[in-house]
Amino acid sequence: MDLHRPTGDPVEEYIVAGEPYTLVEAFDLAESITGIDAPRAVPAWPFRGMAAVSGVLDRFLTAVTARKPTALSRGRKRVSLM
Repeated sequence: MDLHRPTGDPVEEYIVAGEPYTLVEAFDLAESITGIDAPRAVPAWPFRGMAAVSGVLDRFLTAVTARKPTALSRGRKRVSLM
C-alpha cells in the first residue's frame, strides 16, 4: 500500500509540522488545553550567581582544608534522603 502523497514530486519537501513555538509558548498552549498549570519560567541570573559563589567557596574550602571531598576522590556519590 502506497501511503505517499500521490501528486507530490519525489524531490519536493513537505513540512508536516505547524507553527514553531518557544518552550514557554508550548507550555502555555498545553496549559490552555489541559487546564494543568504550566511550569513557571525562572530567570537564569540567580543560578549564575549561585554558581559563581559556589565556585569561589569551593576554591576557598579546598585551599583551607588542603584536600578534595572524599565522595569525589573515591568515585562515589552521597545521596541524602532528607
